Amino acid sequence: MKRLTPSPVHTPPQAEADPDRITPSDRNKTPPSPNRGVRNTRRALIDWIEYTIPDLDPLEHLINLGLDSDLTELQGGLGYANSKAHSCGARIYYGGREDMGTHVKFSGGALRAYRHSVYNIIAAANIASANYTRIDLALDLKSDAFTIDHLYSKFRSGLVSMLWHSCDLRESYGRDTKLQGRTLYMGSRESNVFFRFYDKALESKKPEFKDTERLELEFKKTAADIIGKQLEKGVLPQDQILSTLRKYLQIKEKKAGKNRSRWPPCPIYEQLLGDAEQIKLTQPDEPLTIERAKEIYWRQSAGLAHVIAEYDGNTAFLDAARSGAGYRLSAKHKALLEQKKKEMNN
Repeated sequence: MKRLTPSPVHTPPQAEADPDRITPSDRNKTPPSPNRGVRNTRRALIDWIEYTIPDLDPLEHLINLGLDSDLTELQGGLGYANSKAHSCGARIYYGGREDMGTHVKFSGGALRAYRHSVYNIIAAANIASANYTRIDLALDLKSDAFTIDHLYSKFRSGLVSMLWHSCDLRESYGRDTKLQGRTLYMGSRESNVFFRFYDKALESKKPEFKDTERLELEFKKTAADIIGKQLEKGVLPQDQILSTLRKYLQIKEKKAGKNRSRWPPCPIYEQLLGDAEQIKLTQPDEPLTIERAKEIYWRQSAGLAHVIAEYDGNTAFLDAARSGAGYRLSAKHKALLEQKKKEMNN
């Protein structure tokens, strides 16, 4: 492995003025990183950040992150020819195709070892027009009424409604038969939002995590990018966790003599959520244009049309579709055609 030559520490450039955005120049003004220890009964933290930036040369971005020294050159990965590892554990992948840009990964351990505020990473990513591919947010519950046992008991009693398709409680034991770990999972690792709820005291063994259980949400793909953009605007991790739970997980309290649909929300869960509103984790649909319609056709229908034409030996069915036989234009399609006609007549 080749040790890269350290370069002098530089002050990152100031981003365009935006009152809702934290920039690397605010590094010393931001609150201490929430990734160090637990002081309150409920404390939220960012436990993983992964994103891609358009720049092919990672040097300027490394300077903004404060990672331009103490780097080790490693083999590539994730489809990139090269990568660098910082002493804190961060990985930077580069040397891919032009459309791949540079990929940056901060694991939970790297975030804890990072010598600046975690919000400095968010600010640097913002400046570089990052597309976030994974963000993990965690909420530590210390001696809290909302526990793994409480949630799993509600699930087994049929009092839980969720957008995830599965719920799985796993326990691990040592050779001495003592419990070593306990985690409740909802959803799958491949989904856009994955839920973990585990015993932090068993996992860590550190005294500061005594009687603490950690609730984690792992965001990927579009959901991760939306969460990242909200962090750039200053939305707190705890607010995003609770808003996501409000959308994905509903817990009822059984009441005798009442119809199931009228059972009230679980008060313990509602106390946790507070006034959090449901989060929206999908991007708005792009407006339909002729070019967009062509793109949709070539992606979804062109291959099928070719198969039908080859089978029939002619393309009469396509002419029939154009004349309206067997197909009725929707109001949206009619409006699009009328718009195109007006543009051509002007």
